Amino acid sequence: MNQEPLDITEDLIVAFLNGETTVEQTLLIQNWIEESYENKKQVDDLRFIWIESGKLDPKPVAVNIDKAWDSLFARIEKAEEIEEVKPSVKKTIPLYKTVLKIAAVLVPIIFLSYLFFHSEKQTKQLAIVTTNATTSKKLDDGSEININAHSKFEYPENFAKKTREVSLNGEAFFSITPNKAKPFIIHSDAVSIKVVGTSFNVKTTMENVEVYVKTGKVLLYSIEKSTGDTVSMLLIPGNKGIYDRKTNTITKEEQPNENDLFWKTKTMVFTKAKLSEVIDVLQKNYGVSIILKNPKLSELKLTARFENQSIESIFEIIATSLQVEISKTSTTSFEIDEKSN
Repeated sequence: MNQEPLDITEDLIVAFLNGETTVEQTLLIQNWIEESYENKKQVDDLRFIWIESGKLDPKPVAVNIDKAWDSLFARIEKAEEIEEVKPSVKKTIPLYKTVLKIAAVLVPIIFLSYLFFHSEKQTKQLAIVTTNATTSKKLDDGSEININAHSKFEYPENFAKKTREVSLNGEAFFSITPNKAKPFIIHSDAVSIKVVGTSFNVKTTMENVEVYVKTGKVLLYSIEKSTGDTVSMLLIPGNKGIYDRKTNTITKEEQPNENDLFWKTKTMVFTKAKLSEVIDVLQKNYGVSIILKNPKLSELKLTARFENQSIESIFEIIATSLQVEISKTSTTSFEIDEKSN
């Protein structure tokens, strides 16, 4: 059944500001606000008028957490099934697009009453702390976690009845066993990632949290403890979501660099990549410093694939392919210059 677009009226906006709209109306209005600056300004102007008049008295919207989560994914999956059967009528099914658009608003509301590691009884917490090497852990539910060096992964001895919750500081690649009745949630301070069954990479730092999705759907979200304000983004395969801790915002890259997974795959692939881009990747993955003696060399293009190779062997291939000279200035420092005649 097709869903008619919501008629955004002034009365409906006022009801929204007072917390008197239904959950679905609230979600669709919030999505409408994000569509343009004019929409946001209209709501802000009304909010100002009503605050000044003393008539604005917002009420919280009660949401059944489990019911809303199940409903969201049931609707997404139903829409996907319709698309697979009748791909030619995609434009006649706005429900799928609507669900994807409002998902970034719906799911955070669902989480507002969740507590970190909530369970009916105390569960022993275990931790894996890595130093200079990577390691892996297979959890009781069959999920496999590959943990990068200098990371801390915490998990319960036994998962709670309704969720599988862990925490991470550092970097790890998650291959999660599907269980729609028991979502998997990863916490990093106020930032969380929620999935049902998928594979993705998470990297946390003091500045941000990066999530690169290989398969499935992943929700990246944050709830401000003092105000309850939420930001979120639904990510699909090939997406990279970046949460900025300082600004409390999330941005998305739709074509991230898969070389970011070098720590796990030990593979780097470059296709007509500028030498400056190659240098950035090498410095990040090998912990070296590389200086270009001639800035013009940064525009040289490299196409190559490296698997389990030392930085020295990589430099040999680069030097031969691009006709440049690479010299070692210290244990971890290198210089690239034009090839002398």
